[in-house]
Amino acid sequence: MGPRRSAWSVRAGRVPRAPYAVRFSLREILVGAGLAILSFMVAWGVAEFGVWVMTLWMIPEETIVNYFYVVFACINAMFVAGPFSRREVLRGIVVLAVVCIMTYAMISQGFHPVRSLFGELPY
Repeated sequence: MGPRRSAWSVRAGRVPRAPYAVRFSLREILVGAGLAILSFMVAWGVAEFGVWVMTLWMIPEETIVNYFYVVFACINAMFVAGPFSRREVLRGIVVLAVVCIMTYAMISQGFHPVRSLFGELPY
């Protein structure tokens, strides 16, 4: 014989929960946003390290900026390709959208890969 249920628990009933599709979608959106932030930070850090290395090699600023954006885009593409290769389409769309929004915000605020962190090149 199982435990007795009090009159209060019988009257209280079950707590309403969101449907599974809603819970799944919210979880995918949150995980995708977290992956996008991680992707953006890793890509930015690696690309800025590349900028520092290229300034040591005295490469022209125009070339440095081009390589920065190529490396930045390639690393973000690797992070975005992960969810799509595992057929996690919603997560992939969220990662792609958040990375694009963050990149647009960075560029629209006047970020320059060389001058923002390292100042004018001395050569």
